[in-house]
Amino acid sequence: MSPGLFTDDEIRDARNTDLASFLMSRGEHLKVSGAGYSWTHNGEPYSIKENLWFNHYQQKGGNAIEFAKSVFNLGFIDAVKLLTGISDYELEERTSGAKSIAAQLQDEFDEQLKKLNDEMILMGT
Repeated sequence: MSPGLFTDDEIRDARNTDLASFLMSRGEHLKVSGAGYSWTHNGEPYSIKENLWFNHYQQKGGNAIEFAKSVFNLGFIDAVKLLTGISDYELEERTSGAKSIAAQLQDEFDEQLKKLNDEMILMGT
């Protein structure tokens, strides 16, 4: 899991997002170019094929997560959310569940520590 928020499968799905389909679903216009597509964003030409992209102006490319980070100026978490459609609400539910488990474990630890303390006091140490 990445920062405890996403499963490995979710990260893999985000990384493997078909970028042409993703962009077209957002109303972007792409041109068929060989086995992939060409797309222009802010005056910069991109080549796109499946989950891979290349910005010819900047001479860089990568997978779909790197695309979202670069093109939309997002961090890793927001890029994965964008590509997978995972909502802030769902992430909040996940983290609050994790916090509940951590709080439960802390309570159990505190209880055990108190018992040990009490036993040591009774033993006179």
